[in-house]
Amino acid sequence: IQAFYYGISLNNIAISISMILMFITATMEQNENFARKEKEAADLRVSIMLSQIAPHFIYNTLAAIKDMCVNDPVMAQETVEEFSDYLRGNLDSLSERETVPFETELKHVRCYLAIEKKRFGSRVNVEYDIKEEDFLLPVLTLQPLVENAVKHGLCKKRGGGTVIIKTERKDGIILITIADDGVGFDVNHMPADDEVHVGLMNVERRLDSMCGAEMRVESEKGKGTQVVITLPQSMG
Repeated sequence: IQAFYYGISLNNIAISISMILMFITATMEQNENFARKEKEAADLRVSIMLSQIAPHFIYNTLAAIKDMCVNDPVMAQETVEEFSDYLRGNLDSLSERETVPFETELKHVRCYLAIEKKRFGSRVNVEYDIKEEDFLLPVLTLQPLVENAVKHGLCKKRGGGTVIIKTERKDGIILITIADDGVGFDVNHMPADDEVHVGLMNVERRLDSMCGAEMRVESEKGKGTQVVITLPQSMG
């Protein structure tokens, strides 16, 4: 009887120790996964920030400002201020580890679009349909999507087109839509190393890892592209 009793006790102790070890192992793995996601988010943030101040955009903007200084000094002054705000927004993003107010993202996008509007004139048109502003999202979420719409959608279309930025709240869910009537593309046949594909994937991964949001991309050649971001209630 004593042997049987001690055998059960030893089994209970062994089971308890095993459960504790399993818990410790699971906790360590969870911490490692969390640290890895934090690093990935930081790397993506830096990568996206650098992509948004690419040399070609800086050179083109400075060249446009140079021409404005001769032809329209007042416009040149406005563009310098917008360009300064734009660069400041990108640099500030390096210190942001969490989400930011939508208002901050929208201000940054407005600076970018104001510059592109001055450069391309009637080829780049913008419509804002902002019905909801009280929510958070990862820094530099809108900028890459809007730039894709302008650079790869409108500017490749003869005569240009319009980009629409829309926000609304439905049943507690925040919906953000960036749509354009540019050249469009086939979402099912995009090379993995394509600039548009990489940019969209980076934004999608950051939205998922930082706030559990979803992003849907719809596009058709010759008709344009629409990107819809769905933010959970906790972000609004």
